[in-house]
Amino acid sequence: MKNRGNIFVRFLWLGLTVWTIFSIVTSQFKINELKAERARLEQEYIVELDAVDEMRYDLERPIDDNYIIEFAREKLGLRLPGETIFHYEARK
Repeated sequence: MKNRGNIFVRFLWLGLTVWTIFSIVTSQFKINELKAERARLEQEYIVELDAVDEMRYDLERPIDDNYIIEFAREKLGLRLPGETIFHYEARK
């Protein structure tokens, strides 16, 4: 009878050890996934900060003749009289 109790305790310890190792390994995989996601989100954050800086610059920029000309060229596709526009498409 004493031997059966000893075997039960050994199987219990073995099961606990296997479960602990499995938990540690799965936790490490999850940690690695979360680190990769954090790096990706930090990159997105930097890109969004740059976009916010550009928008802030556009809001704080004074509205003068140069701004109006640039806006008309970029947003509306207009040009000054006598001005020739060349289109260049880079090969991919």
